[in-house]
Amino acid sequence: GEGANTDDGEGGPEIIIVSRNTGVGEEEEDDDGTPRTIRPEGPATATETIETEPKASTEDEERSARFWRLFAGNSEKAANNRKAQEEVMEARIREAENGKLKLEVLKGKMNQYNEDRLAAYRVMALALGYEVGEFKKVPESSFEAEIKKAGVSVGTPSPEKFEPVFDLDFDDDETGKRDAETEQKIRDIYERAGMRTPEEAQQLILEAKAIIEKEKEGNEGKLKPTIPEMKGSESFVDRDVVYLAGDCEAVFIGDTHGDPSAMRAILNQVNFFQKVANGEPIKVVFLGDYGDRGDADLVNVEQILDLKLKFPENVILLQGNHEEADIAVQYGFLESLKQKYGDKEGLDLFFEYTSLYESMPVAVAAENGVIAAHGGVGDFENLENLQTDAEDVRWSDPSDDAFLGSDVWDNQRGRGKKFTEAALDKFLQGSGGKVFIRGHEAKNTVRFSGKLATIFSSGEGSEQSGYNAEKNQAPENQSNIVRNPNFAVVDLRKSIDKLDDNTIKLVDYSQAKNIPEVTKKVEAEGNYHETNSYTLETNNGPIEIKKGDEWAYTLDGQEIIYQILEISFNNSSDKLKIVFDDGNNDGEELTTSEWGARFSAPYLVKK
Repeated sequence: GEGANTDDGEGGPEIIIVSRNTGVGEEEEDDDGTPRTIRPEGPATATETIETEPKASTEDEERSARFWRLFAGNSEKAANNRKAQEEVMEARIREAENGKLKLEVLKGKMNQYNEDRLAAYRVMALALGYEVGEFKKVPESSFEAEIKKAGVSVGTPSPEKFEPVFDLDFDDDETGKRDAETEQKIRDIYERAGMRTPEEAQQLILEAKAIIEKEKEGNEGKLKPTIPEMKGSESFVDRDVVYLAGDCEAVFIGDTHGDPSAMRAILNQVNFFQKVANGEPIKVVFLGDYGDRGDADLVNVEQILDLKLKFPENVILLQGNHEEADIAVQYGFLESLKQKYGDKEGLDLFFEYTSLYESMPVAVAAENGVIAAHGGVGDFENLENLQTDAEDVRWSDPSDDAFLGSDVWDNQRGRGKKFTEAALDKFLQGSGGKVFIRGHEAKNTVRFSGKLATIFSSGEGSEQSGYNAEKNQAPENQSNIVRNPNFAVVDLRKSIDKLDDNTIKLVDYSQAKNIPEVTKKVEAEGNYHETNSYTLETNNGPIEIKKGDEWAYTLDGQEIIYQILEISFNNSSDKLKIVFDDGNNDGEELTTSEWGARFSAPYLVKK
């Protein structure tokens, strides 16, 4: 109906395209399934900002200064974004031909989300003990009253939130064949998640950030505009982008949103821990959105960070839009920290998390043409846009139809873009990419002729998920249910042209209840690995024998020359098999010390 305004549930100021089929007071669904209430037009809402940054001379004042930098920049952005979007929309309307498209742009009112976002910043200010605008000290005794006065309700964890969420029944190893070191890492990840003290939580955050920043060192400038320009390079992290060489299997996990059972199920489904123990090349790429909405966001975040600590070479963590500070406040992550650790320590840890999230890269580009990120693309030319337009990478959404002849336009979320298949094609062609894997929307689809997959890794089947039927029983919330949560598995060693059912896998939550038993990598007797050379210890010092070498064997004054055709080594038995061109195709198997003694003999000489 005319005069309608909507709350898109996750974005900033929204420009409304009035629908003839939606009346004032009714509800409709956002792209991610979030219900939106249609409101009549109203007067403009004032935006609060902080005029001057406080000077930091004490620890408390330094905390205040850190908050100022967070609040002032984002609240100003929230106000400016609305004006910029209105100007863009008006320009496009003027360009539209009369009669083809009738649009009505509502002016003078920020959408409800924008008001909620500013209220979320007010809560952060109050949590620090200051009022917005002038840093007037608020008495600690009136803290709760002041939060209520701020007029915002942020997410509240359930009472069970910080209890152990799994039955951690680890069986003892009675066989002596299990990998005790890997299994202990699994125990640490799952048993400690959500149970840390403030000091232990801070240590986890700082260690994870140190690893992420260490991975970037010395790599700035390595990322090229196109994937073919980097072909043959080893994997690296250059600022906001991870380049993956074509030497491994990659598992892509979408939004987990406070659902720790999603990670457990997927890792078990792909046999992650056993493959790592065996030395098999595997990478797990998390596409962001770790906290909020589910019942156990601290458990989920901590176990993902600990997985990165325990297996840094095998785990990649990307930023999602819920890693942005104001979103993490509005949807409950700050409240989770406050409830667990108290107001002051909870807010201190919130700032630590914010700093950690900002250090995470935003996208992955693989040698075989797979590109992955949380959101999508804007008007992108090549891979360099992944570095320069990180907000679009985190926030953008696909659309089947162009808008006013444009393939890229401002997203109704208030941040990021809407992009069509043509816009994705332009980016893939300009970057040498083949397919794009993303999360961000509570849906699981493969579209754009198999070039784009949206994966969402939390939903039906999980008690912790915020996207199951139990959490969304009201009819208006049914669109929030994710019926088939999924993830993607791609072998980066193989070429890929499209994403299909062989790529996209359903999350089997029954796997989350299992504690994986990891066996040691043991070479069976007779299981040899071929090598081109081997260095033997002989009585005459070390001697390197090589495939293709010729050796002269002297017997009764007669010299016979043999060539080495094959060299194979068995790690478990310390045996070496050498095949000569003497007609014995099976070769001879001896221990390395026995071969060393034989090659020490004076009657055996290298030609």
